[in-house]
Amino acid sequence: MKVNKYINLFFVFLVLFSFSSMLPCESAKSKKTKSHTLKEFEEKSLYLKRKIEETRQKEKVAVSRLTVIQKKLYTTQEQLRRNKFKLSSTQNDLELTQEKLTYLKSDYANLREDSAERIRQIYQGQRLRVLEVLLRTPNLTDFLDALYYQKLVVKQDRDLLHRLEEQSKTIESYKDILARQKLKYANIVSDIEFQKRKIAKEHQQQSVLVSKIRTERASYEQAERQLERDSQQLISEINRLVGYEGFAGTVNGSGIFSYPVRGRLTSPFGPRRHPIFKVVSFHSGVDLAAPFGTPIMASDSGRVIFNGWYGGYGKVVIVDHGMNYSTLYAHLSRASAGRGKTIVKGETIGYEGQTGYSTGPHLHFEVRKNGRPQNPLHYLR
Repeated sequence: MKVNKYINLFFVFLVLFSFSSMLPCESAKSKKTKSHTLKEFEEKSLYLKRKIEETRQKEKVAVSRLTVIQKKLYTTQEQLRRNKFKLSSTQNDLELTQEKLTYLKSDYANLREDSAERIRQIYQGQRLRVLEVLLRTPNLTDFLDALYYQKLVVKQDRDLLHRLEEQSKTIESYKDILARQKLKYANIVSDIEFQKRKIAKEHQQQSVLVSKIRTERASYEQAERQLERDSQQLISEINRLVGYEGFAGTVNGSGIFSYPVRGRLTSPFGPRRHPIFKVVSFHSGVDLAAPFGTPIMASDSGRVIFNGWYGGYGKVVIVDHGMNYSTLYAHLSRASAGRGKTIVKGETIGYEGQTGYSTGPHLHFEVRKNGRPQNPLHYLR
């Protein structure tokens, strides 16, 4: 009876030993599988980042082109408005000139008819009138004076006719000038209308293109956000498994954070208008601008828990400092501290760049407590 009891205890011990020996293997296998999956996610994220960057560049070019077209369209509309006003003014002048010309022609015709009748009468009765004048004048001097004044009247009539002819020629010339101006302005209006239709058509095409690009970019961003969520879950899971195996060791941060780079503060912590997408969003860190390639230093001692691409952040290094604190360094051109490495405060962990959604070389720096973003300026010394 006692022998059977020992045998049973032996088998229980054997089963427990076998089960416990399987746990690390399962943990290692799980870690390997999830690490491989994380790598796939990072590769997909990198691909989506490139596609987003491509569409962003296309969008910037399209929007820039659209702005130029809008300015051209406005200029053309203003030019069209001014030329239409000039054309209207010219047409008014032309109508006034035509009315004046009609009046002068009528007056000219009446005067010409009266003058012709007078001239005919003068030439028909010239001998009689000369003899009549000679008989009626008491002396030769009066006769010559009367004959002189008669000739003077005829000369004045002729001068008037000459002036009317000259005036008629001037008016006809002015009419030709106005007709040419009218044709010129009509051509200008025709050209501007053509340009207006062309620019409006191009404006519509560019608007459609911008809308298409934005839709395409939104699709990529949505896919990337999902990848970020999955990637973050895998990172947490891998860290947990590493902790089980005693890989991480103890993290000893000082709790006092120094500036990771000496640069100009270009964007503070909190709500802001995104410099690229022009939408109001929450800025979870601070942006520090410095020349491209400037070394980035660890803000405090700790352990690198992430080194890789992280969506719009671009190339990222995340350092765990213990005491529930961590720091994030984004938009790096490259990282020099691998995941799992223990680093000391002030050690170079990467170099400033412009990866991800970035308008220029700068470092996006975050301080997080229990995973929640904190205002870095409250911690930096």
